[in-house]
Amino acid sequence: MSEEDDEELAQIRLAKLRQLRQLQEEQKAEQRRIEKERMEQLKIQEMMRRILEPEAKERLARVRIAHPEVAEWVERQLFQLAEAGKIGGTISEATLIKILERAVPQKREINIKFK
Repeated sequence: MSEEDDEELAQIRLAKLRQLRQLQEEQKAEQRRIEKERMEQLKIQEMMRRILEPEAKERLARVRIAHPEVAEWVERQLFQLAEAGKIGGTISEATLIKILERAVPQKREINIKFK
């Protein structure tokens, strides 16, 4: 092998090493993001255990089955309010129902008439 081949091989190795390092950094960043989301979910779940009455927790669990995005939105809103100190005491099922009614837009009935 000549010097030129050795240099080309060294450049290929260096490029591959850079690529591997970048991939490792991306994987570490993804792991940190996943861990951060998991910790945030744990904080939200703990807060829901503290601020929701048992019936309200059950209601929210049923909503999560049918509409997971609505349940997640409500949890995040309640978490933010609780952290800000705007929730005094616990939230009853009736209060949660009112919150859910405001969170879920009413469906419009569409009538199509054929002539």
